[in-house]
Amino acid sequence: MKLVKEDDFIKIYSYSLYWAITTIVTVGYGDIYPINQKELYFGMLTILFGTAIFGYSINHIGSIIDNMY
Repeated sequence: MKLVKEDDFIKIYSYSLYWAITTIVTVGYGDIYPINQKELYFGMLTILFGTAIFGYSINHIGSIIDNMY
């Protein structure tokens, strides 16, 4: 995952967006990382989908506990 000066704007922006999403949701960079654009987009979608499901689950659990009382 090395960017060079001659890379197009979309590629540079995509890697920047991946870095920002990975940093914000604190999933970490780990040993496994995207090599090409398809893996990069899949990783971003997976991270965002997982974050949304986690948030929904926590909200639903809180709603269940709230209804118990």
